[in-house]
Amino acid sequence: MIDEVGFMFNIFVQACGTALVVGFGAVMLAAVPPTSTCRGVLQAAAAGYVIYMVISWILWIGPSRLVSPDAVTYDRIASEVANWWSGASASQPTVPSGKELFIYILAVLYLLFGHAPLAGLAINSLMFSWVILLVGDATAKLAGHRAATVASRLVLLHPAMLIWGTQLIREPAAWLCIAALLNVGVRIIIGGLTRRRCVAVLLAGSLFVPTRATIAVFVLAAFIFSLVVLGSDRLVRGSTRLRGIGMMLVCAALVVFLAPRFGDLNVFSQLDPSSIVNRHNELRTTARTGFGGEVDPSSSYGGILSQLPTALAMVLFGPFPWQFPSTPVFADADALAWWITCGMAVAGWRHIGRPRWLFLVMAMTMTIIMAGTLANIGIVIRMRAQLVVLVIPLAAVGFTRARGQAGATRRRGYLEHQSRRPAVGLRRAGVT
Repeated sequence: MIDEVGFMFNIFVQACGTALVVGFGAVMLAAVPPTSTCRGVLQAAAAGYVIYMVISWILWIGPSRLVSPDAVTYDRIASEVANWWSGASASQPTVPSGKELFIYILAVLYLLFGHAPLAGLAINSLMFSWVILLVGDATAKLAGHRAATVASRLVLLHPAMLIWGTQLIREPAAWLCIAALLNVGVRIIIGGLTRRRCVAVLLAGSLFVPTRATIAVFVLAAFIFSLVVLGSDRLVRGSTRLRGIGMMLVCAALVVFLAPRFGDLNVFSQLDPSSIVNRHNELRTTARTGFGGEVDPSSSYGGILSQLPTALAMVLFGPFPWQFPSTPVFADADALAWWITCGMAVAGWRHIGRPRWLFLVMAMTMTIIMAGTLANIGIVIRMRAQLVVLVIPLAAVGFTRARGQAGATRRRGYLEHQSRRPAVGLRRAGVT
């Protein structure tokens, strides 16, 4: 009887904790000022929060084959950390390097409310809704509210987001950091550097490193390079260029110092050539969708570079149509959506002014790092969702301009047709 009461009490605490987290997310979204962005973006963010939370709960409660193996691993490690914090376990669990942030978020939830993975999924849905807000806001700065609405809906409906944003994994946290950096970068290039924006870069960078480790370090380097070198004419407002560059470099130094405080994170040890080669060979053989040849561990960076052309093609365009029979259906859908998104992005890239170089440098850096470390189509699709965050604003601009030009052509044709009609009527009536 006592065990049954304790079990029911634990279930009640978990349900209350989940309800509190869901309510917190709703309040966070409701607190966004309606004047801060367009109505279409706010509606997409609210819809994303609800839809993704419901889907993620259904997947978690449903058959186990619908749950990512990494989600099960994160859930287990977070439970072990929470037990260690509460004193229920005497041994300190090992937290994977570069993944600490999301695991610690889950551990805090489990410490407060017991084992409540649904609360963690609600947090992921909240982070995803803020990705929609930040991407939409950045697009509005580039091309207006109509393009922002298109961008927010593309984020909401993109297969990569739907596949990985509904799992208990760290992907929404990584997307949020990238979207925050992109939003602040666009604002800095257009409006200049302020202390508030510098703090935003510091916060996003410090959270990005313990979420995505190596990729985060290189993306932050590309971000700062883009602002200092390519956006230097509008880097500062009311101050010297040297002062603005100094502020960005100090911010970068603080990120490097603060990010490892989350755990035993040694990013640069992951850049050791033997570590990269071992990771490449392991990913290549852990699933049926591996690509590239086996790299000799003694070949150092030369072996990695020899595989780079194949890996770049796979990251940018894979899986290819002839690979569809051997890849999962969701991978095929993601590839089709990725090709369409990239096509629209190419059309929109040249129309956003100077910020286009920020998008290009960050995307190229991320692509090269992924090509150098990945050798599995499934992992490529999962990691490429980070590129989707960068590409969607450009795709929205391209789509909006194409639709506007098509509408203008139709209106011009209609007006020309109407202008000829009176003359035709007069000629038929015998009037010259």
